[in-house]
Amino acid sequence: MFTFSRLLITGRDRSRFLHNFCTNDVRSLPEGHLTEAFFTDVKARILAHGYILAFESHHEILLPTADAEPLRKHLDRYIITEDVSVTLSPGLETRIFLCDPPDPALTALAEAVTEQTGACRSL
Repeated sequence: MFTFSRLLITGRDRSRFLHNFCTNDVRSLPEGHLTEAFFTDVKARILAHGYILAFESHHEILLPTADAEPLRKHLDRYIITEDVSVTLSPGLETRIFLCDPPDPALTALAEAVTEQTGACRSL
């Protein structure tokens, strides 16, 4: 089981801003898609690894919970004149279970949770 937290990135400059702090092309990421990325400091040292999801009004970064707040602080430090806001989604965690081979009982449970709570989003 992996536990992830979400950073929400809003503002009209969010694509360009994120693009400058990670190893993947966020500027051309189409809405409804995601990309894997490493986030680096100014000396290109890796600070965090995560997945960037593009939405019409915002971007989301899914990353290990332990890395979420340090990355938020790092990104926030470099917002100067850009129209960008970086917030940690309070109380929202994503758990991902990997099974090999896939377990029909866990698949049914995940579908039931999604249907009853609306808490899951397919990617």
